[in-house]
Amino acid sequence: MAVSLKNIVKRLVQNKYTMSIFAANAFLGITNFALVIYPFLAIDFFKDPGLQPVILAAFLVPIVISAPLTPMLVRKFGKKNIFLFSLVVSAIFSILIYFIGPDNFGIFITLMFIRSLVGGFSFVIQTLLYADSIEYNYYKNGERYEAATFAAQTFSGKSAGAIASAIAMGLLAFFGYKESIAGEIVIQSQSTLDSMWALFNLAPVVGCVIAFVFFKKVYDLSEEKLNEMKIAYELKNNK
Repeated sequence: MAVSLKNIVKRLVQNKYTMSIFAANAFLGITNFALVIYPFLAIDFFKDPGLQPVILAAFLVPIVISAPLTPMLVRKFGKKNIFLFSLVVSAIFSILIYFIGPDNFGIFITLMFIRSLVGGFSFVIQTLLYADSIEYNYYKNGERYEAATFAAQTFSGKSAGAIASAIAMGLLAFFGYKESIAGEIVIQSQSTLDSMWALFNLAPVVGCVIAFVFFKKVYDLSEEKLNEMKIAYELKNNK
């Protein structure tokens, strides 16, 4: 097949493994309102804007820590299992944080850190799964589309983040959030605060559940299956 944009897109769409990872990322990204809402938590729940960097660090630092641990876990348990485990734990801790509430910042930030630490595995493994889908296409069709595949990954993440931001801000307005004007302190209604807390914690749970069910059912490209395809491909081309 001639190399053209149309054919590249066709191959990507026909690769069910690329599309399943793409879809799972979309489900997770579109329902992840946490990065949009966290600045409001510092102001409206903990009454201290200075806590914004601390909350952000609880999101990002654990991912940096989990990254070097991921290869070791993958070798022992496999990419798909770690990815699904990460989704389950992220959902459990999101629910736990929701019910414990924002009364104790120390407990909140500790649970956030653990949730992000385990959730960080899924971010690293997504790239490894995309790489496996590239290998699958190579062994099946003799073609590699690394640039296009990883561009699809970037597009999925950026698009999902933009959609999540638009939805989150729209929902905040719908639930009656009032912005401060010229530094004026605004006290949000309890119903607005309750809605914000639910959006922050429970919306990602929905994404984790959908992604878990979808990915578990559709994605069946194990390390063993990929290795078998590699051996068959090599035997075929060495004849």
